[in-house]
Amino acid sequence: MDKKEPELENKNKGGARRKNNRGFYVIFSLCMLAMIGAVWSAYSSVSDYMQPSVVATEPSAGDEERIQTQAATEPATEPETARVANQIEEPLPPTTDAEAEAATDAEEDGDSYFYPTGKDVLKAYSGSTPVKSATFGDFRTHSGTDYKSEKGASVHMITSGTIKQIKTDELMGGMIIAENNDGTVATYCGVKADEGLKIGSHMSAGDVIGTVDEISGEKKDGIHLHLELTQNGKPINPEEYLSEHSAS
Repeated sequence: MDKKEPELENKNKGGARRKNNRGFYVIFSLCMLAMIGAVWSAYSSVSDYMQPSVVATEPSAGDEERIQTQAATEPATEPETARVANQIEEPLPPTTDAEAEAATDAEEDGDSYFYPTGKDVLKAYSGSTPVKSATFGDFRTHSGTDYKSEKGASVHMITSGTIKQIKTDELMGGMIIAENNDGTVATYCGVKADEGLKIGSHMSAGDVIGTVDEISGEKKDGIHLHLELTQNGKPINPEEYLSEHSAS
């Protein structure tokens, strides 16, 4: 009897230890799962925080209305244009009723075209391309066509139009500016205007408006008439213009 009781007691103690061990592992496993869950939750929170927020970029109805109002009230800006000799500081005088009637009669008769002093081109129109200036020794644009001539030779209207300005420029000499019936504006440079020529006079194609004089700014190029043309405010090539209109 004494021997069996210790053995039974030892068996009971071993069973208790095994139960305690299983309980410890269960609790340990639950703790590990809890820790893994906490770590995953923290990682998800940080990941969400690092992601950029998506913001709607489409304007609301109120924004569109404000944009349209701003566009309607702000003045449009125009690009700055290059300065050419026939850009006139003063606006051209308005056309009178008599001038308009004379221009209408000329249009009904059909406009013709003439070379101002002959067809011999001394220096061509260069547009926006700089060319060598014999007078100044540098490169600059040549905004007109130089027609070779002699001092005192007659200068003719290239087509029908109205005389708008008669003036003198320090570099380009005497200048006569005419608004033609076809909408172009002709500037004759290096011209001594006829005494009878008046601002507002309507002239027909081929009419004499003056005589060839000197041009200080192009003195080393020889005696010539410098002719410039603009259409809708933009320079055009006089030589091509007269050729296209079969000038005589």
